[in-house]
Amino acid sequence: MKRRWAVLVMIAAVVLAGGSIAAAQSAAEFFPLADGNWWSYTGSGLELTMAVEATGAGEFLINTVINGFVVQREYYTYEGDDAIALRREFPQGSFALEPPQVFLKAPFAPGRQWTWEGRVAGQTARMTFVVLEPETVETPAGTFEALPVAVDGVVDGEEVHTMRWFASGVGMIREQAQVAQGEQVILIDLVLADYHVQ
Repeated sequence: MKRRWAVLVMIAAVVLAGGSIAAAQSAAEFFPLADGNWWSYTGSGLELTMAVEATGAGEFLINTVINGFVVQREYYTYEGDDAIALRREFPQGSFALEPPQVFLKAPFAPGRQWTWEGRVAGQTARMTFVVLEPETVETPAGTFEALPVAVDGVVDGEEVHTMRWFASGVGMIREQAQVAQGEQVILIDLVLADYHVQ
């Protein structure tokens, strides 16, 4: 009888240890959009904040602020359990994603893969998203179990490579991106410094 209880306790511990990532299937759990949510990131000499505003009709606006200036505005919605990017605005102009881009796809779990093909500001784009195995990620805001997403693609002939880590109930906790500046390629590495999620 004692052995049976010990086996049941061990099974429960294994299920509970992996349950936080395995049970979280909805993109909304990993990309929680609600009015007043915000995330602050640091790294690569940058201090960046992303703040959510509800715009009505089920859409959410994320303002990205660097050094007190809004450098990007992104519009998202949920379709079923998927998070969908609708359009982006920069100081240089605004553009819709045609068709809207699946940003995170449910069930959001390791091995999930999807592709988006469309037009961005008149340029042809093709992006592939792959959810990788869970990782433990340490940030100034805490240590999180996260699912990394590898994003690889081509926009108007230029290669794009990005890694994003998402934690259930928190959102994006880290992002690495290769940014081309002329002939030079720079790696941007941002980690979560603080956040508020409702």
